[in-house]
Amino acid sequence: MALHFFATDGTGQAEAQHFATRLANFSVMPNVVLPTGNSPKPFYASFRNIGSIPQFRYFQLDGYKDVAPCDPRSYAKEVDDEVLRPLKIRDAMHVTFNTCSDFPEAECEFMEQKIIQHGGLQMVWMGAGPNGHGGFHEPGTPLDTRSHISKLSESTRRANAPVCAPLPVPTHALTMGMGTLMDAEEINLVAGENKTSILVKAFTGPVTSDVPISALQKHGRVNLFAPRSVMKALEAG
Repeated sequence: MALHFFATDGTGQAEAQHFATRLANFSVMPNVVLPTGNSPKPFYASFRNIGSIPQFRYFQLDGYKDVAPCDPRSYAKEVDDEVLRPLKIRDAMHVTFNTCSDFPEAECEFMEQKIIQHGGLQMVWMGAGPNGHGGFHEPGTPLDTRSHISKLSESTRRANAPVCAPLPVPTHALTMGMGTLMDAEEINLVAGENKTSILVKAFTGPVTSDVPISALQKHGRVNLFAPRSVMKALEAG
């Protein structure tokens, strides 16, 4: 495992600077996966302040099944509001799941086909779930699973309840799998101090489907953006 640590201070500046630098270094338009939730919000706020940046093609990491783009629980809407529209990333550069499709399995296959069609994923940005999920690839799902329909665990639904309130947390989601994400050239994991325990388990314990992000131990280029206290905990093992 090639794990590179970037100390963060809660402002999102380290993440934003790395993202901007990497975008500027690509000779062709890169394909980028972006996360949602609370962890990347400072990153997005800082990134919006950088100014003009190169165009990139956005691939959606995950989204609740049967939740429309206009729904406040929509992850596609969140990324659009937080990043894509402020940075003027053209609509034609958005590759998203149709989470309301009558054929969700076909939507997952379509996502995989689009990734191949556009030459693979160059950069993945993702968070770590409290139970070690990446995207909505839940514990117990084989680590080589690609984009799929995920039945959300009760712990995931509880963790996401405050964000979805007063609406209920859906029971299923469409998500890229760890098999999909592991094919990316570079993976950037964004986490706060509250994820210390699961990160230690993921990076110092065995590679297991019980902790999906433990698969990152086998990737050649992982950047961890987290507080220094997390790095100290990882070193202590």
